Amino acid sequence: MLLSILLVTYSFSYVVTTPWQILPNINGDGAKNNFTFLYHSVYENGYWFYGMNYPYGDHIVFTDGIPVLSVFFALINNVSVATALTSLWWLFGLSYIVSILFLYLVLIKFKVTPILSVVFSMLIGIFTPQIFGMQGHYGLGFAHIIPMVFYWSVCFYENQKKRYPFYIFLAGLITAFIHPYFGGLVFIWTLFYAIGCFITSKDTLKLKINRALPILISGISILLFVGIIMKLTDPIKDRPITPFGMLVYCTTGNQIFTSLNTPFWKYLNEKKIFNDSSEGGEGNTYLGLVILTVIIISFVRGIIFKVKKTETKLLVGDNRFSSIWLFIAMASLLFGMGVPFVWNLDWIIDYLFMFKQFRTLGRFSWMFYYVITVYGVVVISKWYEYFIVKKNYFIGNFIIVLSIGIWGWEANGYVQIIRQSAETAVLNYNTIFSKTEQNWTDYLHEHHIDRKDFQAILALPYYHVGTDKFWVGKDGAFGLSLAIKAALQLKLPITDVNLSRSSWGQAAKQLKLFAGPYSEKTMLHEINANIPFLLMQFEEDSLNMDEKYLLKSSEYIGHFSRCNLYAFYPSRLLANDILFKDSISKIASLLNLNTDTCIGTNNNYYINHFDSLKYDFAFLGRGAQKVISENECNLSIIPISKLSTKCSYEFSCWILLDSTNYRSPYFLLELLDNNNNILNTVTVLTKESVDSHNMWFRAFKYFDIDTNCKNIRCRLMNHPNPAYFAIDELMLRPTETLIISKSYNGKIMVNNHLFTSQI
Repeated sequence: MLLSILLVTYSFSYVVTTPWQILPNINGDGAKNNFTFLYHSVYENGYWFYGMNYPYGDHIVFTDGIPVLSVFFALINNVSVATALTSLWWLFGLSYIVSILFLYLVLIKFKVTPILSVVFSMLIGIFTPQIFGMQGHYGLGFAHIIPMVFYWSVCFYENQKKRYPFYIFLAGLITAFIHPYFGGLVFIWTLFYAIGCFITSKDTLKLKINRALPILISGISILLFVGIIMKLTDPIKDRPITPFGMLVYCTTGNQIFTSLNTPFWKYLNEKKIFNDSSEGGEGNTYLGLVILTVIIISFVRGIIFKVKKTETKLLVGDNRFSSIWLFIAMASLLFGMGVPFVWNLDWIIDYLFMFKQFRTLGRFSWMFYYVITVYGVVVISKWYEYFIVKKNYFIGNFIIVLSIGIWGWEANGYVQIIRQSAETAVLNYNTIFSKTEQNWTDYLHEHHIDRKDFQAILALPYYHVGTDKFWVGKDGAFGLSLAIKAALQLKLPITDVNLSRSSWGQAAKQLKLFAGPYSEKTMLHEINANIPFLLMQFEEDSLNMDEKYLLKSSEYIGHFSRCNLYAFYPSRLLANDILFKDSISKIASLLNLNTDTCIGTNNNYYINHFDSLKYDFAFLGRGAQKVISENECNLSIIPISKLSTKCSYEFSCWILLDSTNYRSPYFLLELLDNNNNILNTVTVLTKESVDSHNMWFRAFKYFDIDTNCKNIRCRLMNHPNPAYFAIDELMLRPTETLIISKSYNGKIMVNNHLFTSQI
């Protein structure tokens, strides 16, 4: 225990020694995970998180907010930032100490000598791919659960004492509320264990059942209890059913055999000897040079003995390591690699129920890492004992020293990366809490403003990631990181969203706020529209026309923290919308049915209502384009009249999507000259829609057209196929025009937005 404490303290540096000032990442998912945990722990009550996705919030379990800690802090009327961070990082470090101790116990169970068990348990524990969770996915970085379940499974396999399945259930249930993946991971372990009991031994059926059933029940019980708790506490019914990424972030071969985070593979990469080394990722499960060498030698040796018909096991030279553990390792690796789903059997996912919610299968390969590294140490120990018995002490000790030396050299690569991250984490903390600069509270007071004057923060350009159908905003979204900084200092929730599996209906209502004057602003009717938002416009990113429309309802405050600051008044925006809608209603009342009217320049606008293609699922009119079976196709050629200067245009189109998956198509607009040469290509992503009705999404893009452009080729990219059900109402218009379309049934579109009299 003392050695593991010293190792963890050295490896994690400031994370353990000064945990009250540690924020490893202040951008992307890391920034979000900092924020959800801290905001909930310091400011909120209960299990519902309101710090983001304002005014709706979300269940803390779906936010990576370490609910086992943050909910406890919220229930005891909150704690300070320092207390929250200290609790998080000391428990994080403790998980590695516990992991090492249980790995030691596992090795002892497999008859490795105590001294070797001490050394190798520390190497396995600190070389785990989970260690990189400290850089962003903090919950997933807790490393204790697999070694604990491994040890208790070994104990139960030997003696069938009922306390071990209970330990597995209790540990799995608790850690599921550190991160939900752990609940699924423990269940998969128990499932493969139960299957392994039946196919890897020649025991009696009764003994197989006695070994398998209690462990399997413990795994199933974890899922049941978590499911019941979530059912009772989560009122949202329209979360994504099959999120993006399940078969994208699977374990690959180079993530098992290579790692740029170690000095060996880094050297080969720098010298251009081997350029395909893994940079890590969700499926990272690198075993290390020592274990890979042991596995290869052991496997080749087993093959030779099998060919010679010598009595031996294929991989193991004695009976100290039951083949059930190797079965669990290989089964979990295959599962982490996406087997069998990647074999054109992805339809099976539809029947996996809660497992469809796991964004990546690659993390399940962590079980393979722990079991195979333990197996490798058992083999090394066996070799060592063999040479010692033969009194060939030099070779025996050489094997141990060489193994520890190479393994420790590679592990040090991991440790140095983590130590560097710990140093950066202190600087990040000082940045987020303005320890070396003016803070947000003082800045607002200088302008005679109090945080209580605002109801929430609104960061522009708007960022919304979390439903998988909607994916709005630039990757990285540093402006959102600045909003997180302000929110933590001012105790103000954020309207922007960087969560996971959040409500589609709530997202649709929020995003309409950024769809211009002709969209319904449903969300503004659900809040106090008279209290302003603190609007932060990140200076390095430009706004599109619809986002700029919000500034017309805002008052400028000043410039601070790389942002232009405004007080945005929802009531003023609603009033402006009324003016626009009143004028549209007057014009529309004079129009005939089945007509398009352009106000402004009449050149270079294009509309395709697809009415000639009869289809029941039309968005407007009598027809729509059914799904096209090809992966890619030319949807239309749009002619462009001669332009005297570069002009700004908007492309838009309505797409009907499937509610059961994350899929959506996208468009490539190829701007062509007289000779059909491509001058420029514009990508229009359906997932960036900010206006939608039911499952119809309005894909759009503002872009410039040069004077040399004569045609625009609109290519539909149906990836992954099929990505949609139907297409309707395709439009290209100059941004300064107003185009009103009136359908045969009286429905009205304004600039390709469905027009209603509701404000």
